[in-house]
Amino acid sequence: KVLPVLDYNYLKSNEATGGDFWFDMNVTHLDRSNESTSSGKTFGIDGRSSRVSFDAGWKSTYTTDGGLSLTTSLGFRADATGVDESTPLTPDLQQDTTVRFMPTAAVEVSYPLLARTENSSHVIEPIAQLLLRPDLNNTGILPNEDAQSLVFDATNLFSHDKFSGYDRIESGTRANVGVRYSGIFDN
Repeated sequence: KVLPVLDYNYLKSNEATGGDFWFDMNVTHLDRSNESTSSGKTFGIDGRSSRVSFDAGWKSTYTTDGGLSLTTSLGFRADATGVDESTPLTPDLQQDTTVRFMPTAAVEVSYPLLARTENSSHVIEPIAQLLLRPDLNNTGILPNEDAQSLVFDATNLFSHDKFSGYDRIESGTRANVGVRYSGIFDN
């Protein structure tokens, strides 16, 4: 049983800070008893787990007169996870609370080039990105209920975190280089 699950998302553009400020929060509580499954398979931690996640940050883009775009961002993520693996059948198992923090600093540089023809417009945009984060040392220790896979394709190469949920987060320094293309055709 999953109760409650709460999400809150806030995004505000602010001229005083020269960019966008965001704040996201997620609260999830999961209560599972694997003794009641008829297949005998374990689908996760037997017991209760709760997680509260806070993610806040700031992002600003500056474009030069020549068209070079420079985007800087600062972010901070904090998670508190509580696990109670004791059940009526196994009352001696552990109860534990873990807190993790993930600061992130990122810079992205791009230079969109526009090419027009009689029947179409094309934008070719070389992009370079650098993300600076510490390495996490507790990966695999915390319950992972909603981020079982790393979602990676061409659409999220420049995303700060490619995991599908809140339970896992990317860590470590990473550099990305790529080219984005978009075309508009008359027909």
